[in-house]
Amino acid sequence: MKEKFYYHRDRENKPRVTVCVMESDVGNPIVQGVALCSWKDNPRKATGRAIARGRALKALYHLESNDRILRDEAISVLTECDGIDQVLCYKSAYLR
Repeated sequence: MKEKFYYHRDRENKPRVTVCVMESDVGNPIVQGVALCSWKDNPRKATGRAIARGRALKALYHLESNDRILRDEAISVLTECDGIDQVLCYKSAYLR
């Protein structure tokens, strides 16, 4: 299983969203975990990676998506970051 991390940054180049994608050995995405940093917090890459990895593992363990993203603040973080080309609906997503 391979892990890939993606960071989406705000206008000040701070990593507000961390996405962990776990892929099978043939490169097919299996699960995705998302960590969202509040506007009140100071983003730390290591913390975002740990949270996103944990959420990806949760989806892998349960074989289902969990933790739907509902808060307006989380949506605003997602929409104001560069590089997000699709709307992420779950913090812990099973992609298969």
